Amino acid sequence: MFAPLQQSMVLATSPAAERGKRLGLMTSIAAFATVLASLLVNFLTPHIQMRNTLLVAAVFAFVGSLVQLISRKGERADIRKGMVFKWQYKSYYGLTLLAGSRRQINFTFARMLLVIAFGVPVTAIRS
Repeated sequence: MFAPLQQSMVLATSPAAERGKRLGLMTSIAAFATVLASLLVNFLTPHIQMRNTLLVAAVFAFVGSLVQLISRKGERADIRKGMVFKWQYKSYYGLTLLAGSRRQINFTFARMLLVIAFGVPVTAIRS
């Protein structure tokens, strides 16, 4: 659910001339974060326990939220209207919700189950 919402937020808060640039910037930051997280998992898991790896991830998430709070100062975009839900798009909304749920389960809980319950090395499933 976050992926379409993130794109919508970027498009809604950016000036019309800069929408493509801002969307590309957000996508490149997300790609960099994915590569960085994969490298951290690859290099940290052979040396520390899974619990400590999750603790490092929590610290990164907390630091990221602090950076977001600090960076909110400055010029704010004018959002003229709130979120719009149209009944004719109900199938799209439902499918997006289901796809987001599936993605969350696959990317988080299924992989954690493989590591914790079945002892699969984290480096084997880091992609």
